[in-house]
Amino acid sequence: MATYSEIRGDFRPDNAITFVTIQATGDIHVFIADSYGLMFVKGVADRFRLNGNTTNLSSQKCQQPVKVFHDDAVHKYRLCPLSLELLENPTLYDGFLFERDESDRAVAQRKLDQAKKATELQTHIPRPKNKQSLYQQAMSPEIARRHPGITSQAVSAIISEMWKNESLKVLAFWQSMADEEERQHKLLYPNYKYAPPKFISEKKLG
Repeated sequence: MATYSEIRGDFRPDNAITFVTIQATGDIHVFIADSYGLMFVKGVADRFRLNGNTTNLSSQKCQQPVKVFHDDAVHKYRLCPLSLELLENPTLYDGFLFERDESDRAVAQRKLDQAKKATELQTHIPRPKNKQSLYQQAMSPEIARRHPGITSQAVSAIISEMWKNESLKVLAFWQSMADEEERQHKLLYPNYKYAPPKFISEKKLG
């Protein structure tokens, strides 16, 4: 079994991330120690899609969704491809959390949806999200799940404190995600120029 440190030399040399081949299906499952948190797991799920019998785990190369589970018994997240086995038995693994899909089909559909929305709202093109906005977007569902009934303001406050205490490595990760967000935004809206909102003064109204 290969550890993440053997593939990416800048990661600490332990078994925090382990690749396991499931003999019955030939699929590769990735196990990540839950000490790394959901935000790291989402980054791995997006960037390292599970690709059959190879260790090329790029979601974009796998061309299928990646399911993420949490195994309380071993304190690890499990990342695995959407297989026939899972379709036939959705409860095969306990603790389903979410699904990530960066296949060409899913990305193309999202771009199409965004383009349609932009056409419908021609007067307003959304700004690309910055690193903290992307972080909040990724973490909000998990915070809400852990605190049933919590208000959106309280969720924002919790995530804001988490952000302030994140490591430089985590901040760098989300900066890279923001850079990608901006790149995709430029592809979708090549002529976009940010214009601050215009406010009508009370004097003009009078």
